[in-house]
Amino acid sequence: MNDWTAPAGALWPGAAATAKPGRRFASLAAEGIQLTDITDELETDGVARFQDSWQQLTADVRTTLHSTARTGGEPRAV
Repeated sequence: MNDWTAPAGALWPGAAATAKPGRRFASLAAEGIQLTDITDELETDGVARFQDSWQQLTADVRTTLHSTARTGGEPRAV
Protein backbone atom coordinates (compact mmCIF):
# COMPACT_ATOMS: atom_id res chain seq x y z
CA MET A 1 0.00 0.00 0.00
CA ASN A 2 1.40 3.38 -1.00
CA ASP A 3 1.54 6.31 1.35
CA TRP A 4 -0.81 8.97 -0.09
CA THR A 5 2.00 11.53 0.17
CA ALA A 6 4.36 9.51 -1.97
CA PRO A 7 4.51 10.58 -5.63
CA ALA A 8 2.92 7.95 -7.85
CA GLY A 9 4.30 9.32 -11.10
CA ALA A 10 4.98 12.46 -13.07
CA LEU A 11 2.56 15.31 -12.52
CA TRP A 12 2.81 16.20 -16.20
CA PRO A 13 4.66 14.69 -19.17
CA GLY A 14 8.39 15.20 -18.78
CA ALA A 15 8.19 16.12 -15.08
CA ALA A 16 10.32 14.10 -12.75
CA ALA A 17 8.17 12.40 -10.14
CA THR A 18 10.94 12.72 -7.58
CA ALA A 19 11.44 16.50 -7.98
CA LYS A 20 11.26 18.32 -4.67
CA PRO A 21 8.31 20.72 -4.22
CA GLY A 22 10.74 23.43 -3.12
CA ARG A 23 12.52 23.18 -6.46
CA ARG A 24 9.24 23.46 -8.34
CA PHE A 25 8.24 26.56 -6.39
CA ALA A 26 11.68 28.06 -6.88
CA SER A 27 11.53 27.45 -10.64
CA LEU A 28 8.07 29.06 -10.79
CA ALA A 29 9.35 32.04 -8.81
CA ALA A 30 12.32 32.31 -11.17
CA GLU A 31 9.81 32.68 -14.01
CA GLY A 32 8.03 35.45 -12.11
CA ILE A 33 5.14 33.27 -10.93
CA GLN A 34 4.36 33.82 -7.26
CA LEU A 35 2.19 31.06 -5.83
CA THR A 36 1.03 33.25 -2.93
CA ASP A 37 -0.17 35.92 -5.38
CA ILE A 38 -2.11 33.31 -7.34
CA THR A 39 -3.73 31.72 -4.29
CA ASP A 40 -4.60 35.14 -2.82
CA GLU A 41 -6.28 36.16 -6.08
CA LEU A 42 -8.18 32.87 -6.35
CA GLU A 43 -9.36 33.14 -2.76
CA THR A 44 -10.51 36.74 -3.16
CA ASP A 45 -12.31 35.95 -6.42
CA GLY A 46 -13.91 32.82 -4.95
CA VAL A 47 -15.23 34.66 -1.91
CA ALA A 48 -16.64 37.47 -4.07
CA ARG A 49 -18.39 34.97 -6.37
CA PHE A 50 -19.82 33.11 -3.38
CA GLN A 51 -21.14 36.35 -1.89
CA ASP A 52 -22.78 37.30 -5.19
CA SER A 53 -24.43 33.88 -5.49
CA TRP A 54 -25.55 33.93 -1.85
CA GLN A 55 -27.11 37.37 -2.22
CA GLN A 56 -28.96 36.25 -5.37
CA LEU A 57 -30.20 33.10 -3.63
CA THR A 58 -31.47 34.97 -0.58
CA ALA A 59 -33.17 37.57 -2.82
CA ASP A 60 -34.92 34.78 -4.76
CA VAL A 61 -36.03 33.06 -1.54
CA ARG A 62 -37.28 36.36 -0.13
CA THR A 63 -39.25 37.06 -3.32
CA THR A 64 -40.80 33.60 -3.26
CA LEU A 65 -41.74 33.87 0.42
CA HIS A 66 -43.34 37.30 -0.09
CA SER A 67 -45.21 36.04 -3.14
CA THR A 68 -46.51 33.02 -1.24
CA ALA A 69 -47.54 35.12 1.74
CA ARG A 70 -49.48 37.52 -0.49
CA THR A 71 -51.31 34.85 -2.45
CA GLY A 72 -51.74 32.34 0.37
CA GLY A 73 -50.97 29.57 -2.10
CA GLU A 74 -48.12 27.62 -3.52
CA PRO A 75 -44.85 29.41 -4.21
CA ARG A 76 -44.43 30.51 -7.79
CA ALA A 77 -41.37 29.56 -9.78
CA VAL A 78 -38.65 32.18 -9.69
